[in-house]
Amino acid sequence: MLSSLWRRNTAVVILLALCTGNVLAASGTTSGEFLKIPVYSRGSALGGALVASANGVGGLYYNPAGIGRKENAEFALSHSELYHGLRLENVSLALPVGNASGFGFAATYLGYGDIAGYDASGNSTGNISASSTVLTFGFSHALSQRLALGVAVKPIFEHLGEYSASTVTFDIGMQADFDRVSIGAQYANMGGSLTYIADKMPLPTTLRIGLVYRNPVGGSSISLAATRENSGTSRLAGGVEYKYSHSMIFRVGYRHLLQGVRGSADGLSLGFGLNWQPLMLDYSYRPTGELGGTHQITLSFRLAR
Repeated sequence: MLSSLWRRNTAVVILLALCTGNVLAASGTTSGEFLKIPVYSRGSALGGALVASANGVGGLYYNPAGIGRKENAEFALSHSELYHGLRLENVSLALPVGNASGFGFAATYLGYGDIAGYDASGNSTGNISASSTVLTFGFSHALSQRLALGVAVKPIFEHLGEYSASTVTFDIGMQADFDRVSIGAQYANMGGSLTYIADKMPLPTTLRIGLVYRNPVGGSSISLAATRENSGTSRLAGGVEYKYSHSMIFRVGYRHLLQGVRGSADGLSLGFGLNWQPLMLDYSYRPTGELGGTHQITLSFRLAR
């Protein structure tokens, strides 16, 4: 895939690297690497260890089984300032329908801006625009007071210069609550592939399992998660959420690479939440070394029934 793209335009290859902050060798195993970029600020601040406790709009990204696990409908807007000046925008909606069941919708757009392109001889071919868009349609259903299942359907559209590709992929998930402890699992990006020119590459299919322990006094929690990608990459993640008061929450997380190539979201993450019912503001920051740092903010509004 990379060799074909290089012969046509070196800027396309550069874009593949910018999507994740990984080296080109890592991008060569799968397409759709932008699907690994965190979208939801709370989950990002906790190092991605949200699979067991994701609810409302957070369930659209970390576990569709949690989409309906909020009493009120939730509308959210997210903005991310990434490395190299990339920006990610997102709008999400989660609608509970009773008994911990619910529907959700999200649209995520990643714009790469205009990048100078050159042919194989080094001649300028003008600027190239590029973007990635993901739509998410999710549904969760509670089988009992403790167990919920969920599924998300995700049409994907990617544009790189004069080339474009699209596909549809799926997420499935489960969550089980046992009072102070919950467990969860998500299998993300099942099926689908993106094809450029004549090269067909699979998406980064990911299995996530996790648990969360909630302190009955104060509402704080400790979350853990393990992930395994079809590229062979494995990670462990952990996060602590400390409820300082009714209106302020502090978060810290860490994502540790066990096997594979280090990504931009690995390492330490920090964040906080401000609760001004019915508004909630969540912020996260992840240092990314020489790339600077990534900032992410989510503003959510809980709609009364």
